[in-house]
Parts: sequence; C-alpha cells; structure tokens
Amino acid sequence: PKAISNMLWSFATLQLLDFPVMHAMTCSALRLLPQFGSQELSNLVWSCATLLFVNIPLLDAVESLAVSSLRLSFRPLELSNMVWAFATLQSGDGIQFAKMVMPHLEGLPPEGLAISAWALVELRC
Repeated sequence: PKAISNMLWSFATLQLLDFPVMHAMTCSALRLLPQFGSQELSNLVWSCATLLFVNIPLLDAVESLAVSSLRLSFRPLELSNMVWAFATLQSGDGIQFAKMVMPHLEGLPPEGLAISAWALVELRC
C-alpha cells in the first residue's frame, strides 16, 4: 500500500497523468485498501484529485473506510486533504464526509483551515 500511495503521490507532484498506469495503480489500491493506513489513504485521494483522475469505486471505498475509521488514526491534515480531494473531484457523498470530518479538524495550521474552508464551501456544507 505504501508503495502505491507513494507512486501516486509522485505522479501527482510531477503532474504526470498516464491513464493506463493510473488506472492500474488505483485498481491495485482498491484491492489492497483495507491494508492502507491513514496517510496512504489521504495521499491516494489527494493524488487522484490533483490529477483530476476519477476512479469512482476507489473513491467510494476510501470514503467509506475513512468514515468507519475516522476516530482511530487520522490526523487533521490528512482529513483536510481528503475533504479537499472529494470536493475537487465532486465525487461520493462529500457533504456527508465533510460533516463527519469537521469536528476533527481542530489544530489545523492556517493553510489547512483555508483548504478545508474552501472545500466546505465547494461542497455547500
């Protein structure tokens, strides 16, 4: 999972969009999703959003997994990045996700608060 997450993050950072490779990596990520940690999940959806690459089954599964494990191990910045990603891609039930995440965003630095505020407005929360 970490290798897939890091590769997707690298592609996004370099703005390298290769549809067949992205599709293969996101499909592999979907199969391994229960093994992903909070940072890997955050990097995964951030990378897809940065490249505007949509894999709906993956995004729905990440959202569901994140909601079910919200209280466990997500740091505020990871949650902020995920809210931004769902708002950017306009996928899944971003409003429901954002509402569940909002109480957990305490302690974000100003940049994280600004990103979260934009996402919440974009999602019309």
